[in-house]
Amino acid sequence: MAIESTVARGRGRPRAFSSSEALMAAVAVFAEKGYEHTSLSDLTSAMGINRTSMYLAFGSKEDLFLLAMKAFHAQADAHLAECMSGPSARAGVAALLRSWAEMATSPDGLGVRFVTQAPLTDVGASAEVAAEIETCRASVQVKLKERFDQAVIAGELPARADTDALGRFYSVTIQGLALDAQHGGTREQLLRAVEVALAAWPTSRQ
Repeated sequence: MAIESTVARGRGRPRAFSSSEALMAAVAVFAEKGYEHTSLSDLTSAMGINRTSMYLAFGSKEDLFLLAMKAFHAQADAHLAECMSGPSARAGVAALLRSWAEMATSPDGLGVRFVTQAPLTDVGASAEVAAEIETCRASVQVKLKERFDQAVIAGELPARADTDALGRFYSVTIQGLALDAQHGGTREQLLRAVEVALAAWPTSRQ
């Protein structure tokens, strides 16, 4: 459900706007341009509000970027949980990677570029915000590791499987899919790469 807020506009009556829709508009802008190259004008134009309204509703540009990153990763985490909810972790990974290949090459998949954002170390962001953003980035790897730990207990993965490395491998694969799509990789090419990544799934014979 959209969160409705009220913004004063000139001398006329206040205009209601959807905070959730405005936030997702900010996600798209930040995903396309990155934190450093996104201007306040870019944000307010896409969000359909003025700067005063933006500050009142979302805080500074840094605050808004963090909110946008959290909103994107909340959706990504929900998608990951849905893909990995079945009895087979490998089947879940297959569904997850294939869906990312499709989203990354979709005209509506601009937001997936958030996974290729550079760290906010040299662009004036506070250490606290930079740390929170890195926590968001790491969430995919952490959640995959947790699921792989369950797969070890269930016997789907061998007991010696390095679930931390496996989680990192498939998390990096997701980032690579998004980055390759940004540089012209086609859906067919990305899906072929997904099959190679799935072939690396550990077996009891390895």
